Amino acid sequence: MGKGFFEYKAKKGLIRVNVTVSNKIIKDIRFSGDFMLHPEDVIWELENALKGKTIDVEKLRKTIEEVFQDVVLVGSCVDDFVYVLSKAVEVASND
Repeated sequence: MGKGFFEYKAKKGLIRVNVTVSNKIIKDIRFSGDFMLHPEDVIWELENALKGKTIDVEKLRKTIEEVFQDVVLVGSCVDDFVYVLSKAVEVASND
């Protein structure tokens, strides 16, 4: 089981992610930082939606896009979340 951490400074706000990967499956994931989105609790929905997903970046992007469909992101975008997650998964895969 690999653990990965990555943080990225978006246009307005820092996005951090901690991820645990086993057999190319996300087992646990936590986003944190000072990024802004509305509604705020959607971040927990995103974490739950990503658990159990394979670490295929395009599939992860699709999940993030679906969860953030009606979300207002201030100073960050879907690509920022995809980037930080893909980097954390890369670290976890090399752990």
